[in-house]
Amino acid sequence: MKLDKEKLKQMAEKSDDALWAEIYEMAKAHGYTLPKAAPKHEDMERIRGAMRGSEKITLGDAARIMNSCKKMK
Repeated sequence: MKLDKEKLKQMAEKSDDALWAEIYEMAKAHGYTLPKAAPKHEDMERIRGAMRGSEKITLGDAARIMNSCKKMK
């Protein structure tokens, strides 16, 4: 699945739960396992910022978000 900038912006406008559900399904389709529950709101806002292109997530930030997801399983 290829996502263009417009699709990313549309996704970023969704609620935390709706956005995470879409991320969850995309990850699942590509063989990744994520918890069904969305990460905390602050992390979702960082993800949104990256999707909009207004914020960059470092590898350390991405690892922290993913580790917090693993703890939620």
